[in-house]
Amino acid sequence: ADLQVGRVLDAVEARATQTPLLTVVASDHGEAFFPDGRRHGVSMSEAELRVPLLIKGPGVTPGRTDALVWLADVAPTLFAATGAPIPQGLDGRNLAPLLTGGTWPEPRVVMADTWRFDAAGDPELDAIAALDGHAKLVWRRLPHVFGFEPRGAADGPSGPRLRDALRDYVEGSGGAIDLE
Repeated sequence: ADLQVGRVLDAVEARATQTPLLTVVASDHGEAFFPDGRRHGVSMSEAELRVPLLIKGPGVTPGRTDALVWLADVAPTLFAATGAPIPQGLDGRNLAPLLTGGTWPEPRVVMADTWRFDAAGDPELDAIAALDGHAKLVWRRLPHVFGFEPRGAADGPSGPRLRDALRDYVEGSGGAIDLE
């Protein structure tokens, strides 16, 4: 896979000499490896949530950041980079502050979700997580349970912020949630 990405990036570089290009390479989910096999895209483990996001182009300062981002940030970033207005209601943020070597002006919470349906179309897996870089609140809609990671995080500074973010996210998409 790395070799193929390299080939694509080489082709992009060849064109970038004629037209300024912003290149974005991302993955939709990570992989989790276990003694009995591997999983991908079916849990809220760090191995599956932390994915590569590479951005290169005019105005982008080379480097690496530990800032909390999510793939929903890609759309507003591309709108801004092309000069197009960023539509209201998008979940993500423009990554420009990070791409120029800066930081986020305030802490943030990002969301992750995963689902899977069986052959009959019935849900087998449905989970949503709110993360702030210190803790994670995972709500498994099947069978309607939730829990914080690491244990005890519910009573820490992240607890209320993650509960509010998860509730807002679910209710904002027309769902209902009881985290009590």
